[in-house]
Amino acid sequence: MSRRADREFGDYVAGRFPAVLHLAHLLTGDPQRAAELAEQALASTYRHWRVVRADGADEHVRAAVVRGLLGRRPALRRSRRPRDVTAAATAPAEPAADQGDQIDQADQADQGASAAVWRALGRLPARQRAAVVLRYAEELPDPAIAELLRTTPARARTLVAAGRAALAEQLPAAPVDRRDAPVPAATVSASPWQRPAAQR
Repeated sequence: MSRRADREFGDYVAGRFPAVLHLAHLLTGDPQRAAELAEQALASTYRHWRVVRADGADEHVRAAVVRGLLGRRPALRRSRRPRDVTAAATAPAEPAADQGDQIDQADQADQGASAAVWRALGRLPARQRAAVVLRYAEELPDPAIAELLRTTPARARTLVAAGRAALAEQLPAAPVDRRDAPVPAATVSASPWQRPAAQR
């Protein structure tokens, strides 16, 4: 890529890496795996930057994270990851050991319920968990969830409902979320992807 495109990508990663990590951690519950998925997604975005940089970078990264989780794409070898991705993802420099702290700050606003929530999410099958996170954290409609999971909107609704029911059985009573579903409000925190249109 050109130097200008490299700078644009570096700026994007510096500003959006916490959001990528947030999504990956919600989907995996594992800080190390989340960091790997985030790096893989950003490496994929780097390769397609000329196409996605205008308006579709967030959507491309989200899709790469989800498909990486579900094994739809082979894992990237570390030696083949663009050096610019690793450099940008850690700039301004944050020690790798601090990534867990960043995730905790983003994902565990409700400290009292967080441990139970993470355990409950971790018990869900991967596709159910992805569907729940995409619906309630990413606030995506059924067709968008279906596209990411490569299924039908009806099947996406079924996955969300099944995951929601499983969480409701495992978690203590709590206020329902903004979609009036029987899921504790602390189940998923608001995604950093959600930001005012003026800032997109």
